[in-house]
Amino acid sequence: MRAGCLLGVPLLLLACGEDPDARGPGSSGDPGGDGEEQADGAKSDLPDFECNPVSADADCSDGWCQIPAGCFVMGSPEEQRCRDDDVEIQHKVKLSRDFEISATEVTQAQFEARMGYNPSQFADCGEDCPVERVNWHDAVAYCNALSEAEGLDACYTCSGERDERICFALEDDYDPIQACPGYRLPTEAEW
Repeated sequence: MRAGCLLGVPLLLLACGEDPDARGPGSSGDPGGDGEEQADGAKSDLPDFECNPVSADADCSDGWCQIPAGCFVMGSPEEQRCRDDDVEIQHKVKLSRDFEISATEVTQAQFEARMGYNPSQFADCGEDCPVERVNWHDAVAYCNALSEAEGLDACYTCSGERDERICFALEDDYDPIQACPGYRLPTEAEW
């Protein structure tokens, strides 16, 4: 299934991906554990679980990259310059589902063709430049428009137009959101 498009901020759309029950400590929804304390006082929780490391060499063709299920260490090493100690603690993350993600950002032309307008401040850059000035609600409305065009279920429900648009994930229908067969935004780990 198609999994992702990038918008200038960047926006990624995905069809399936990470299993939230298999996330490592430090991911949302996981309280973490008693990890090893780093020199900066932060905890490094690298649980020992079986996984096949995700290959950094994605299989990309027709503008889409195939990302296999697997695991990786997310976050920054404590010795990295300019590291944010509060949010960049290293932790293992397991992606339990394969997914596809767009190889490039969504262009201004692609966004305007689906949504009927171009919100970009830098429209003079050209139609092949990434669309920007897109908020989360615009991004998921674009995901829904792509899903509708391909006859896929929408992953979000939206009401209103442009500046008045309000959207929500269809969590009651798709829990986790990665189970939605339509286009969606990626999780932090998938990004």
